[in-house]
Amino acid sequence: MKELIQKIKNGEKYRLRANTKIGNQISEYIDTQFLTTLKGNLKRPFDFLLSIGKTSRQRTLFLSTKDCTFTKHAHIISGLIIHLYGEKTWYISDEREDFYPIKYKRLLHPNPLYVTDKNKKREIAFNLRPGDLLYMPAYWFHYTESHGVNISYSHFFTEPITYYFRKTFLMFAFQTITNPIQAVIKAIRREPEEHIYDREDIIKRCNKIKNKEERQEALNFFKVNDFS
Repeated sequence: MKELIQKIKNGEKYRLRANTKIGNQISEYIDTQFLTTLKGNLKRPFDFLLSIGKTSRQRTLFLSTKDCTFTKHAHIISGLIIHLYGEKTWYISDEREDFYPIKYKRLLHPNPLYVTDKNKKREIAFNLRPGDLLYMPAYWFHYTESHGVNISYSHFFTEPITYYFRKTFLMFAFQTITNPIQAVIKAIRREPEEHIYDREDIIKRCNKIKNKEERQEALNFFKVNDFS
């Protein structure tokens, strides 16, 4: 944390994404009782995988500095985001995205999360400030832009299986085929969330794309959008 704080003081652009180690450590100092009130005590089978161990992927911390942004993406899990410090602009699709425009749909795609192109004409924009709470449903596309140093805490959970079958069947089915073994292994190993979106791993996957133009487009896409 001291090294991170010094980087920020030096004016470096920095984004600490979904850090589970810090998230689990600070969770006991955040009043999260109302999260239980909102979502209830019910735990679904995959919630147990999310909540295992000291690096539980259910409790995460985000920190961004000025001008940081991220790829427009969606998660297989839902999240309740508590904004703690500073201010951040969120951009969310104004309606649920279809499966077909999503980029890099391949069995060995370069991104374990779903990503798509940003389009502010079809997005809702709003600011989160300290004390604000945001519910981000599974497979709803979003990204953020930071105006200064800001910090938020997220609690992730899975929706009922009927949610995925009724609302996001194609996305869920595709990810069921491509990602289950990797996801289960990471959960059993209790690997932190940041390992799921490792920048070097993304670059390696992009470089495996045989078509030269597609490969360069993929590398540029993540270079422009990701400041983790």
